[in-house]
Amino acid sequence: MKIKTAFIIFAILVLSFICLRSGTVTTGRLPVWNLDQPSTPRAKYIGGKEVETISGMNLAQQKEPARAPFFQGEELPTPPQQNAPWPHGADALSNAAATLFEQGLADWDKTAAISTLEKRLNRAWSIGAQPNDILAINGNPVEHFGTMIAKMTLARARCGDETVYDEYAAWIQRVELKGISFGIEELQRPLIQGAAHPSIEQAIDYLFNDPKSPWSNVLAEGHVFLLLGFWQTPLPNTAAFRNQALRALTDKSLAGDITFHPRKDWNSSTEAQIELKGGSSIGFRGSNDDPDMPAPGQKVSFRVCDAYAYFYSQYQNGPKLQLFWPENKRDAGVLACRKWLEAKISAERK
Repeated sequence: MKIKTAFIIFAILVLSFICLRSGTVTTGRLPVWNLDQPSTPRAKYIGGKEVETISGMNLAQQKEPARAPFFQGEELPTPPQQNAPWPHGADALSNAAATLFEQGLADWDKTAAISTLEKRLNRAWSIGAQPNDILAINGNPVEHFGTMIAKMTLARARCGDETVYDEYAAWIQRVELKGISFGIEELQRPLIQGAAHPSIEQAIDYLFNDPKSPWSNVLAEGHVFLLLGFWQTPLPNTAAFRNQALRALTDKSLAGDITFHPRKDWNSSTEAQIELKGGSSIGFRGSNDDPDMPAPGQKVSFRVCDAYAYFYSQYQNGPKLQLFWPENKRDAGVLACRKWLEAKISAERK
């Protein structure tokens, strides 16, 4: 209840800010949401009694005002009209507010939400397909709209239309993911939630194993965003990603270095710095006074196979391995990780 109420209040604040910018707010009246169609008369109800007529938009052609079941007795801006056109403006706040209300609509009226979300996603899948598409003129559409698309995908699936996962799977294999650094976690959520669908399973296999996909090597330059959030999701334990991992566990090429700070400089999040070959850097903590811990300032190199085994160890309960261990000890840890993954694969095939 509290989460839903907070969600509605936040959406109202966003819409109020938009109206303030456009000069449409009038004293004593809560602004109502309108995309780009003329508004229709709506009645304002307080305590079940009609007190005045305001302008708003229909929810699935209803004749009575849309009411949120958890927000009784107070006026609400009505959600976007079913099948209303996609707002083509460049106002990011307007787009964000539209998405907020579509997600809320998914909780209020699932039937109306499916149609609304389907129309918007049909437009989203085609961004950039036609020359001079206004939504594709400012760089990669995934960078600008990927988070919104992922959220609408999940909202539509939550309404009961899981065919959206097939559409998402086709879209994410088609778009350009190289260089995308914002919203990666959101892009991965439909892959996690829809993992049981064959189309999503195939998309995961493409994303993590096809050489054309930038995610086919999660240690590649510029992929530091994958290292922490990604390894804490279920994706590293999918059959598709295990194929990438098993290849990587045989790769003894240099992946990076780890260097410990003086103990006096340790803090709650960092004891050492991990520098990856591509130039990315992440903090490290978790030595636990290991007897093999190197002296402060001593740089220890680690390999690709070590890195994969380390991340499985840290975030997926894999066999223990530390990047700063002597090489022969890391070899044993890499072998243990490989056997651990193969045992998982064998058990799932039975």
